[in-house]
Amino acid sequence: MEYIYNRENLLVRPLVYIKKLEIYGFKSFGFKNTVLHLNSGLVAVTGPNGSGKSNIFDAIMFALGENSPKLLRVDKFQSLFHDSENSPHRLVRVNLTFDNSDRGIPIDMDNVSMTREMEGQTGESQYYLNGKKVSKNTILELLEIIVAVPNKLNIVQQGMITRISELNSEERRKIIEDIVGLSYFDEKKDESMMQLDESDRRLEVALARMDEIKKRINELEGERNDQLRYTFIESQLKKFKAIKYSNKIRYLKGEINTRNELLGKNASNLSTLSRDRDDLRKEIEKIEQEKSRFMNDVDASNKSKAQIDTKLTTIIYQIEREKAIIKEAELRLKYIEERSSFIETEGTRVETEFDNSSKMLQDKKSTLETKRTYLVELKGELEEINTRIDKISTHVNRNEKLREKFFLKKSKLIEISSRLNILIARLEEMKKFNINKINENIRAIENFKNSMSQKEENLRDLDVEIFSCKLDKEKTLVDELKNKSEIHSSEIQLYTNVVNKVQKFAMPYEEKYSMAVELSNEDFAIADLINHSLDFKIVGMVRDLIKYDDVYGKAVLAVAKDWMKCCIVPNAKEMIRLASYIKEKNFPRLKIISKELLSYAKKEQVVLDDYDFIGNLADLVHSDIPNLVDFIFGNVFLVRKSETAYKLSKQGYKSVTIAGELFEPYASSLSLDFGSKISDLTREIILSEPIDSLAKNSNLLSKQIENQKKEIEKISKDISIKESCVRELEKLVTEKSINLSHLKEVTASLKNDIQNLDDVNNILSEEIGNIDIDLDKNKKRETIISSSLETYSTKIQSIIDDKVDDEFAQLTYKKSEILKIIENCEIELREIITSTTSLQNGTSTLSERKNEIYSEREKLEIEQKERKDQKEIASEKLAELEKELVGLREEEQKIIDVSGDSYSILQKYEKDIKVRDERERQLYREINGIEKESIAIRKDISNFTSQESQATNDLMWLGFKELLESELFDADILISELTKENDELKTRLNLRAHETYVQVIDGYRDMSSRKNYLENERNSIVLFINEIDKEKKDVFMDAFKKVDDDIRKTFSEVAGGSAFLQIENEDIFSGGLAYLVQFQGKPPRESTALSGGEKTMAATVFLLALQALKPSPFYLMDEVDAHLDAQNTERLSKIMVERSIGSQILMVTLKESTVAKASQIFGIYPKSGASQIVHYKNPDNVPIAQIKTTD
Repeated sequence: MEYIYNRENLLVRPLVYIKKLEIYGFKSFGFKNTVLHLNSGLVAVTGPNGSGKSNIFDAIMFALGENSPKLLRVDKFQSLFHDSENSPHRLVRVNLTFDNSDRGIPIDMDNVSMTREMEGQTGESQYYLNGKKVSKNTILELLEIIVAVPNKLNIVQQGMITRISELNSEERRKIIEDIVGLSYFDEKKDESMMQLDESDRRLEVALARMDEIKKRINELEGERNDQLRYTFIESQLKKFKAIKYSNKIRYLKGEINTRNELLGKNASNLSTLSRDRDDLRKEIEKIEQEKSRFMNDVDASNKSKAQIDTKLTTIIYQIEREKAIIKEAELRLKYIEERSSFIETEGTRVETEFDNSSKMLQDKKSTLETKRTYLVELKGELEEINTRIDKISTHVNRNEKLREKFFLKKSKLIEISSRLNILIARLEEMKKFNINKINENIRAIENFKNSMSQKEENLRDLDVEIFSCKLDKEKTLVDELKNKSEIHSSEIQLYTNVVNKVQKFAMPYEEKYSMAVELSNEDFAIADLINHSLDFKIVGMVRDLIKYDDVYGKAVLAVAKDWMKCCIVPNAKEMIRLASYIKEKNFPRLKIISKELLSYAKKEQVVLDDYDFIGNLADLVHSDIPNLVDFIFGNVFLVRKSETAYKLSKQGYKSVTIAGELFEPYASSLSLDFGSKISDLTREIILSEPIDSLAKNSNLLSKQIENQKKEIEKISKDISIKESCVRELEKLVTEKSINLSHLKEVTASLKNDIQNLDDVNNILSEEIGNIDIDLDKNKKRETIISSSLETYSTKIQSIIDDKVDDEFAQLTYKKSEILKIIENCEIELREIITSTTSLQNGTSTLSERKNEIYSEREKLEIEQKERKDQKEIASEKLAELEKELVGLREEEQKIIDVSGDSYSILQKYEKDIKVRDERERQLYREINGIEKESIAIRKDISNFTSQESQATNDLMWLGFKELLESELFDADILISELTKENDELKTRLNLRAHETYVQVIDGYRDMSSRKNYLENERNSIVLFINEIDKEKKDVFMDAFKKVDDDIRKTFSEVAGGSAFLQIENEDIFSGGLAYLVQFQGKPPRESTALSGGEKTMAATVFLLALQALKPSPFYLMDEVDAHLDAQNTERLSKIMVERSIGSQILMVTLKESTVAKASQIFGIYPKSGASQIVHYKNPDNVPIAQIKTTD
């Protein structure tokens, strides 16, 4: 055990550190108990590569509870066993013994032992604390108290410095957040945000409910005003209706006489218009035949123009290509001339620089040898001074280290104590906040319960069932009458439609049938085959067997217009049989497809990365017949624009646009279909015979219609009486139902709120319990730390600084002067070496540059000749193409002139047809108008007669047997307005509006109180979130300042330059931390832009600053100085010695200067397949080269 004495040689307690490490069966350590007795301070572990140095650190991490194979540097957990193939020895055991003299670990023992065992059979780990079996969490909780858990910054493995050097600004900020525990604030904020969302949702529901209630209040106010108006209107309607019926009877008698006169006139006009219509039809047919002949001539000229356009496009492309070749050759020749002149000048300059660099290189080499000789002499003199200083400085250094150690430990304890006090105050504040929140929730629950009991009492008073039963009975009676009326009305409508259709379509139908006879198309064959579809096993027509979206309708019709009336049969045999039948019947034409031959249909595929390209049209059309869609549409691609369709066509694909523009392969032809439809006269052909029989039966239906109308009038009177009764009951039931629904919703909402508040209270109670546990634990820790602070204060007061004698001061001053000279010499030496290397590199670069210039000159001469030949050939070819282009342009202009004349002639035909079509449509409209007018006149006479009888009965029902004299005002307008207003009032009349209004107002007040409560709750949550953000920022800025100050101080001592952290954004947590570093004689740069060695030094300083932010009693560092040169290694080792005061640093290193400064050295070497250890205490910091072995 290591003891520490003060200047009076009084024994003091050592600090917490790893006192002993025992390893058995772990990785390279064999099946014997390997024991390492460790001291505090800097402990060095060294040895050859592969000897097992880093396995010591892995063993410590294993004992501390690390379970990650990656962090333990193995592929799997079984690889931790020394001899994994030998089953009897599958046991790993690592024991750590901590010196706990200062009671840093809250166990009242000077030594605390932690052991972890793992058996190979089960792979399970067992943990022991002072020989007693405990859980892993118990071990981790104790380690958490002394900041020694694994996976923290106190354990620095190989490669960690490199990873730290590559951190970006965002990752630097996050690593500081993790160290100071800002995740606690994020968790609290997230929890508060969830509560805020829930509060917003409840507030939104309350506001929406208040809006609904407010609308209901406005409705009830209007219903109260409607009641008085309804009574007044009823009294006035009876008087005005009597006047109306009297005027109506007089009017109807005059209208009946007038209609009889009009019927005679319409009959004569109808015969004249029919003759004019037949003459127009003959003229239109003649013009259509002339137009058809002219169109055939125009099509021939258009095909010639398309071929010329194709040739023009090809020639224009070739002309532009040759022009581009000529322009490129001219630009390249110009560049070659400029580059050749530059190469001549550059060659002369490079020759001169090469000669000068060779002379300077010889001078630098001679100066380098002189400096090296002088530096060896200075180091010899420094070694003699160090020997004399070591003899007299032991006593002084012991007191100095002890005093610094006590001060450092005290400052750490003060920092921990302040953090604990802040944490305790924060926990107490949270506990107080939660208790107040529980009390507020309890009061709110009581208010909700009182309101809910009142609502439930109101709910029991409402009974809607009685009124609902009565309403259902009345509605049943009304429905029966309405059904009866609807049956009669539907029959009348049906009979009337039949009569009208027969009269309206009999004559046009004959015209359509004659048109079908003249066209003589496939509709005759289809009409016949519909009646014999089973005989020929016809599956169906193509138009009936395919489905597609209306968006693609024009494209589908453009491609498959000729296939739509095609018949599908099962096989070729049926197809031949059907063809024979068509030929036998002498039908005009018909297309047939065999279903079994569709299997050979193939669908083309093409990949085109263009927005306008939609895909294969067959993918957008669907059919239950396999391969039918691929047969018709499989070779057609659908696009949005005609330009894309043309490009596909030029590539040999058949394409169509959504607008109906069809391009054949290689742009051989273009078909346009902008919305044509498929003619279908099949139905007219099939139904020619039944139409005649329908016309004969229409007169019988007219008589039946009159009888049904009289029955409907009687039923309508009964329905109006019943409906008035139903409306009254519906108003009453509606009011009752609204009130009942409102009370149920409010009651359910209150129950839900009470349950939510109970759940919140339970959660808050659990949090209070957890807070009490944390408070007790932290107060115990604060008591222990306060006691330790008093002890250290007493010890610091007892230490008195010794005066340094004159000899020690002179030697120290002389040593510092020599060190300065050595450092300056080394700096000059490095500068000379750097400049020499730079000159050598420059010389080789200049030599390579000379060769490159010669090579480039030869290449430019060859290329210049090739470009001139290329320009001459392209110029000759361009002249030939331009001559051919002029000829094609002239031929194209001739065709355009002819096409222009054809367009004007075609327009004339279209105009003549349009004028006659318009006249024919006008005649149709006039004939249909006269026919409709005659039907309407007959119907009016019948209606006027029935209306006269009805008006007389209504007048008598009102109590008037004679006609009333007509007054000056128009009774119809008044009755219409009053009746309309009366009907509107009936639909919304409410006799219980006042009672309902009071109940709704009470509900609105309750919801208003709840809204105020929810707003207060939301405001308190928002305030709490703002406090969390502020506290989080304060904690981070304190940590940032400590890390920045430590980096500035440490980097200045180690590298002699400056380094600091800088916050990138005003919003701290939305940006990162920039790490700016400036070495001596160099400009400041971001740490990631430094050289390899500089990066390592900057990253090491940053790591040390992070470790100081949350100190640990021990640190494990694995070859952190591996990438540093001798000077930086020397400086880093000094910092490590200073940092080891008050803690323990275990460092794996191969650098002699670092090992020499260690107070304890462990050497690792392999022997017989296992790692062996030698131990050496080095209190005087003797260099390794001077250590002599003894027997």
